[in-house]
Amino acid sequence: MNRSLVVGQVGSLSEVSPWVDRVLDEARRTADRRGEPVWVSVRVGLGDPAAVDALSVASPALTWAFREPDGRLTLAWGEALGVRADGAEALRTAASRLQALAAAANLPTDLWVGGGAAFQAGHSWRGFPDASLVLPELTVRREPDGSGWWQLVARVAPSGALRPPRPLPRVPGTTESPPGVTLLTTRFVPRPERWRDQVAVVVRALDRGRVGKVVLARAVDLGLAEPVDLDALWAALTHDAAASVFLVRQAGGVFLGATPELLARVQGRRVFTQGVAGTERAEAGPDVLLGRSKDRREHRVVVEAIAARLGRLADDVVVDPIRAVRAGPVCHLVTPIAGWLRPEQGLYDVLTALHPTPAVGGDPPSAALAWQHRLEATARGWYAGPVGLAEVGGASGAFYVGLRSAWVRGRRLRLFAGCGLVRGSDPDQELSESSQKLAVMVQALAVGDGPS
Repeated sequence: MNRSLVVGQVGSLSEVSPWVDRVLDEARRTADRRGEPVWVSVRVGLGDPAAVDALSVASPALTWAFREPDGRLTLAWGEALGVRADGAEALRTAASRLQALAAAANLPTDLWVGGGAAFQAGHSWRGFPDASLVLPELTVRREPDGSGWWQLVARVAPSGALRPPRPLPRVPGTTESPPGVTLLTTRFVPRPERWRDQVAVVVRALDRGRVGKVVLARAVDLGLAEPVDLDALWAALTHDAAASVFLVRQAGGVFLGATPELLARVQGRRVFTQGVAGTERAEAGPDVLLGRSKDRREHRVVVEAIAARLGRLADDVVVDPIRAVRAGPVCHLVTPIAGWLRPEQGLYDVLTALHPTPAVGGDPPSAALAWQHRLEATARGWYAGPVGLAEVGGASGAFYVGLRSAWVRGRRLRLFAGCGLVRGSDPDQELSESSQKLAVMVQALAVGDGPS
């Protein structure tokens, strides 16, 4: 019953559940007739593009969601196949195992999987593996032109009870205003003045030439009076049309954010990536950022490293001119990079080669990561790790760097921000820059003070 072509059309959200029931009933009859489980994979056209905006991302059944900068929106519920992996190259391991499972089930290769990975193996959060990829049971995808589809994937046993995931609508009003949460507690990890002193230590090492670039992150723990309204927070983050907005649910909570940074996009043999480094307040204007030597020096380290790594996998690598791009309350220096993958290379080879880029991992990597391990006060977990979605066969996909993000657990959030340090970095300016980056999530939450 595997059909990757679009079969018919679902005209409205209210028609989705009846369509799912019809497909599963047919699959169960087939399973009863054969006396063994069958896999079903059926795609139906998206009749009402606007209905996708009304869907809730807060449902516990929602597995992952991505809103990409071109407007493409993909939401996924349930788990038809899922792989968690730990250890070195965990994301590539998870992808390989999932591809094998899908092939054994004779599923189409153009089904979409989603997930992500920790910044570094062995340093994930509780309830988050080093890497996770999930082929959902129910997916909706809306393309930038408004076209799209619903996809159902399920393993149906003979006479089995069927409880497919159901997409739920948002509570009315959550798309119109930020959550407006009440803040009860704030804990800086480490305290700002301590982090500034750590930056000063690193800058002295940089000035002595012991390392080229170090990226130092800090975190803020927020305790709220009520659980986070994920629908309202998601809606607030998607107001930045240039950001890649993501949400991935694991046993240990939800990781979501609005990142400005593409790690890699693959479309057949074509591969795209970018160097992102250098930050300034958006109101200062792009000319200030483009004209500052410290930021251009930091940016050049990132671009040269990414282009060199990509050149080991791709031909005709082209580095476009540098530009300043706004990302919420800040601007970044961005340089697009593209090439043509060699026949033996694929998406997960690119991700393994590029992550972590010097933008989040420093340069040279071993020395820079040693400084991170020495000074950072908490595990990065999935912060600054790759998050994204791809066809199960790996022919197309896009992964992003998990920045401007939060780890959400009910009433608790941990926000992260990091800064790239190079020779000449100023500790006070870096502290200010990290606060501007944290402001992306704080503003989306519309945090208010609780009782004194």
